[in-house]
This record gives sequence, structure tokens and C-alpha cells, in this order.
Amino acid sequence: MLINFGIPVNTWLPRVTHLRRVWVVVVLGAGLGSTLSSCSGSNSNTSDVPPEPSFRIGIMTDLKGYLEPCGCTSHPLGGIDRLAHKARTLRQQGPLLLVAAGSTLFHGAPPKDITHDTQERWRAETVARALRELNVSAVTPGPTDFLRGVSLFQKLASTSDAAWLAGNAAPAPLSASPPTSPPDLTSTRVTKVKTREGETVKVGIFGVSDLRDADGSAPEGLAIQPRSSLAQTAKKLAAELTRKGANLRIALVSGSRADAKAVARASAVDFVVQAGLDRAEALPPERSGSSWLLHAGRQGQGLVVVDIWVPAVASWTKGRRFTDRSTWSRESAVESLRVERDELAERIKKWKRSGFRAEDIAAQAARLKRIDQQIASRKTLPPWSGGLAFAATWNTFGPKAPSHAGMRKRVEAHHRRVNQHNKRALAGQTPPAPAPGQPSYVGSQTCGNCHAPALAWWKRTPHGRAYNTLVTRHKEYNLNCVGCHVTGYRRPGGSTATHLLGGALRNVGCENCHGPGSNHVAAPSLDNIERDAAESTCRGCHNPEHSDRFHYDTYRRLLIMPGHGQPPKGAS
Repeated sequence: MLINFGIPVNTWLPRVTHLRRVWVVVVLGAGLGSTLSSCSGSNSNTSDVPPEPSFRIGIMTDLKGYLEPCGCTSHPLGGIDRLAHKARTLRQQGPLLLVAAGSTLFHGAPPKDITHDTQERWRAETVARALRELNVSAVTPGPTDFLRGVSLFQKLASTSDAAWLAGNAAPAPLSASPPTSPPDLTSTRVTKVKTREGETVKVGIFGVSDLRDADGSAPEGLAIQPRSSLAQTAKKLAAELTRKGANLRIALVSGSRADAKAVARASAVDFVVQAGLDRAEALPPERSGSSWLLHAGRQGQGLVVVDIWVPAVASWTKGRRFTDRSTWSRESAVESLRVERDELAERIKKWKRSGFRAEDIAAQAARLKRIDQQIASRKTLPPWSGGLAFAATWNTFGPKAPSHAGMRKRVEAHHRRVNQHNKRALAGQTPPAPAPGQPSYVGSQTCGNCHAPALAWWKRTPHGRAYNTLVTRHKEYNLNCVGCHVTGYRRPGGSTATHLLGGALRNVGCENCHGPGSNHVAAPSLDNIERDAAESTCRGCHNPEHSDRFHYDTYRRLLIMPGHGQPPKGAS
């Protein structure tokens, strides 16, 4: 596939200081103006600005089936529609090659509820179509991609129109009962990228992945080489790329950091893109042997973009290495040095007070001075001298990031489809009945018959408006969402996605914290109601993924207000 170079355009991206979720995408070849500004900083050099990059690489890791962020966090990041807008912008600027790695299609194991699993399969189908629309060239899968069987994987892989790379996996010998179709897996791909200078660079990519599940079992129908042979496999695949004429080589690895480093040492490729860390924040580039390790977080929250500078292809020599010109790397190194410096300075103060020998203190003071010199030297980029170089930035998709209208419509169509299907499929689903003598749920309005000030206060809180946030997004029957926006979800005598006691159990009501209230309504007493909500009750929904700022004691204090835990205003 030959990609023509486009017109360079400068780009702005917001600075973001924190992330949560990921996937692997590699974007190659964009003739861009100055390097991007992002949470990792700008790569501009005030003393000696390098020329425009020859092409560009962008990376995302571990999409895990995410189409968009939950929306319940303080600063939700991600969205396949925002990624699509970024990809379109990059394509307007120059050639773009997208590659994904890590668990891409599914978040986890199949739910036991068939309706819920149908919802997850449809989401994976939407992801696969999005990969095709994004023109993703190659994907290295992760373990969750095969948890629903090889045949479904094969269907989704073909829908994506991408090459799925896993050189350490192959179809298992077909069993007699029943035989399965081999997955659409290959090991390498070579793509031609035309640089800004008019050179054609052959970019070779191979993939290896630890596809075993939590129990260490390989997916049915798939044979996976032992991890002990991973380095040997990587070396073989890298040599295959060289035989195919690849000038620049990239390894996509879904596995541990140790796996990525083993691949780097054995293959000596230029870049190793690692997925499988289950880490929200991207990691700055790290050298491993002659390779550079790159990682971009999870769940599509951001894109690592790598500007590449290359001289004439004919001048490339065996064993040549890329120089890292990333401000991101320098800022990370400076921060580590500052921590080391501050700790050493504090120890020197203590040693002086403790009467340590003057020559020992002087030696440590000299070490402190060397650290200061290292900090100063790393604050600025060295003068541009040409040669092979790269500069990586981490670009996140915040709630104000622009959206691709067509991809947004696809995502919304998915939500509407799921909503309509689940409403019909779950129409007869009712909650389990409470045991004899045990209470059932009655709804917050009933509680307000005796606790009017508390009801009035609750209606003004986010809990009292939680259900409508789903309605406006066509997610009130979405089984990934509804349980945290209603009262008594799937509890005895409580609610389901479609059974809400005539609407009385909409929103996060009184009984989610105080327990089902029918016995208390019949005979009000402090003995048949929960006075306070345990932290474990809150954390069922206020978990790190959905409520990143949750702190039990702080949140609890915010709920003790006049009319709710305190006398109403004006009461004597």
C-alpha cells in the first residue's frame, strides 16, 4: 500500500494531566509542521528547530471494546468518534497508517446473561467496523479477543478489514468434535510510506501476543507457542521483515513489560509497541537494547504520536539507531532526577545535624551538584544534527475534543439498537422476590411521605437525577449502565432494567443507602432501616473506573445536610 505525502499543517492538542483507560494504534507517515503540543509537552527547540518530520507514527493500546468513556468521571477521556476526527485531521496533513494492539474487540469474559452478551457482541461489531472506517492496517490481538470463540473472532477480524498479527499463534489441529475454523491470523505485514522528502520507506510490522486466559489456557482452536520461545519467534519474524525489504521495523506486543523487552533484545527492531499493561497513563519512550519501547495507555483515551526523521534510505546502515528527541522523555527524566535530588538534599541536611564526617558530606554534595547539572542539561534538546530521530507526544481526547460526525452517528446508532433490543428482550424480567418476612423496595417518593425535607434535598442532588442522564444518551436499558442509575437493581424486591415499580425506582434513591423500606413504612423504627451506608455499598458504583474522585468520608460528609442527617433549616 503506497501512501502519498500531504501538506503539513500545525496542530494543537490540549494538555491533560491525568488519564484512565487504552488500545494500540500506530500511525505512520504524516508530513506535519511543528510537533504536537500535548500533555507531554511540545518538542520545539528554541535554539535549533529541526525540519518537518519525514513521517509520523501514532500509537494506542488496549482499546478493549470501548466506543466512548463512561461519562461519570471528573474528566472523561476517549471516544472512537474523537479518535476518528484526529485520524481525519492527520490524513489531511499527510499519510497515515493505523495499527492496533492488545485486547481490542472485547472488554472481558462473556456475561452470563445472554442479552448482556448480545449487547457486548454488537459493541465488538461496531468496534470492528470502526477499525475498517479508520483504515486500521494491522492489529495484534489480546486475550479477551478470543474468549467468545475462534469463529466469532474470525467474523469480526474479517469485518475490520485489517491484518491481525500474532506470529506466535497458529490454528490448532482440528478436533473431531466439532471441528473449528482456523482464525484469520498472520505474522507480518510490510507497508510502503512515502516521506516528505519523496523517499519510499518500507515499514515492516510483526505481532506477538500472550493470548492465554486467566487460567493459562489457550483459546479453543488456537495453538500458542510457550512464552520461553517468544524471543526466538521475535528474532525469526524480524528477520522475515528484513528479507521482505523492510527499512523500518516495528513489533506489536501484547504481554508484560518483560515480554516487550525480550522481544526488543531478540529482534533489535526500531520500535516495540507494548499493550497489555492495564495502565491508564501512557509511558514515555524507553530504550531497550537498540529498540525503543512505546506504550499508550488503555481504552482509547489517547493517541501517542511519534514524529519520525529519516535521511535518504540509501544511506541507512545496519545497526543504525534512532535518537529520541521527545520533550516528554526529557520531562519524565527531569522529574525523576528532581525527586532523587530532593531526597539526597534532605539526607545531607540530616547527616550534617548528625555529625557525619565532613569528607563524606562533601562527596554527597558533589553528587548533588552532578544531579543538578544533569537536570539542567536535560531541560533543552540538543542541536539538530540530522540522522535518524523521533519525538513522541501523548495526545488525549478530553470531553471538549472535536468529534467525527459520521463516527458519532455510528456510536449513537449502536446505543439506540441496544436500547431498543434490550427493552423488548428484558420486558418480562422481574427482580427476585424477597424471602418471607424480608422487606421490598417502595421508592423514594414513599419515603418522602414521612421525610419530606430529605426527599426535597435528594431531588436536587445528582443521585436524584441519575436516570435522566441515561435517557438523554439512549442508555436506560444498557446493561453496562442502568444498574448504577436506579434503586435496588436486581435485589430481592427491587428493580431490573425494565421493571422500575412504575418509575418509583428510577434514580439512585433512598433505599440504595438505607435498604429496602417496606417493613419500615409498615412499622417505622430505627431497627428496620439502615441509618448509614457502608463504604462497600457506595463502591459498588463509585469505583475507580466510574468515579475517579470518590473518597468515602468526603462524599459522606456532603450527604449530611439540613433535612438529611441534620435538622431542616429553620427548625428549632
